[in-house]
Amino acid sequence: MSSENFIKLMTLPFYDDMAINTRAEYEKVRELKREIESMVNVFGFKPEEIAEKINADVLGRTNNLLLCLYIVKYEAERERWVDLRNEKSNEVCKQISWTSEFKTLCDFYGVEFDAPENQSRFFSLLTKEIGGQMHRTNLQTFFRYVFFVLGTLNGPDKYANLAVRVHEILGDDDRFYLMPFI
Repeated sequence: MSSENFIKLMTLPFYDDMAINTRAEYEKVRELKREIESMVNVFGFKPEEIAEKINADVLGRTNNLLLCLYIVKYEAERERWVDLRNEKSNEVCKQISWTSEFKTLCDFYGVEFDAPENQSRFFSLLTKEIGGQMHRTNLQTFFRYVFFVLGTLNGPDKYANLAVRVHEILGDDDRFYLMPFI
């Protein structure tokens, strides 16, 4: 199944040994982006099952959260045209990024674009690859996954508080993001 490769990749320390600006770095970024596209491009895509499998691994949980924080921040700061299909996702990302809970987690994890650290560099490149190259239908479905992950965070207050805020922002639209798109 296509999600199994994504799950496997998300539980690896794939950025620890990367040199900055190497071909290997970009190949790993492209491989993970392809796996994300394969994962969301399956009829019956179930974000809850994938998130549960990834979150069973401590490193996977951290990587998953970082990916979601980076993609929300990227989409919120995006200044180019957004197609109608992803307009709502863009607006939700902006609203999430304005919350103090989101900013607290970004500060805690050092979520910042173009930072020299390998982790920040990797997620920055991956986010730009996803946001700039992924087909808009796959991107819309991927946002379902991102909002699901952020909406189901638990643990210390800084995580649970963001989950509450995501649900407040989605409101009745919560059903829109958690149901399959057809």
